Amino acid sequence: MFQLRRYLDPNYRGGDSPEYILSNADHVSLNDELIRTDLAEVHRLPDRIVGADWQHRHGTVTRVLSLIRGEFLADLRYEDWANRLQLSVHTDVRRFLLPIAQAGPDTYDTALSLRAAQTLLKLDPFDEAAVLALASAMARSGKRIAARDLVIDYARRVRGEFDDEPSSQFVSAAGSLGVSGRINPQLISGD
Repeated sequence: MFQLRRYLDPNYRGGDSPEYILSNADHVSLNDELIRTDLAEVHRLPDRIVGADWQHRHGTVTRVLSLIRGEFLADLRYEDWANRLQLSVHTDVRRFLLPIAQAGPDTYDTALSLRAAQTLLKLDPFDEAAVLALASAMARSGKRIAARDLVIDYARRVRGEFDDEPSSQFVSAAGSLGVSGRINPQLISGD
């Protein structure tokens, strides 16, 4: 506790400094009146953008995206206790960011949708919906060949790493994007 208090406030003095950490015999927590976590900011996102004008909505989403720099607890990926927590955080972040990644240009600027999809793929490079959202945004921005290549590369990775095919929903959505026609085993394997 001493080291954590010093980390949060190098000049910490008991009784004089703000109590960032609350503790008793049974419980230790951060003082939510003084500390905000990145995840709390993600959770506040919907309330902050509902009814907001274009500029405020984009500024808010841009700030939230800047908080997400990769996998939560990436250094503890192989620790059993961390897996459940990591999955929970990633699921929360995905729930808020996927609609932005999938949004059309009338809701969010295409560049912001691209960034949201890329952020989701930092959390899970095999997130089919995020891959499709990224490909769709790329196609809208005129990068149809890059979008096609992304979809084909994803399908190859699924086959190579999981010895599986992309889901039928992925194949259908990729076809409807018009970026790759129809994904089939010959196209995926390069034959």
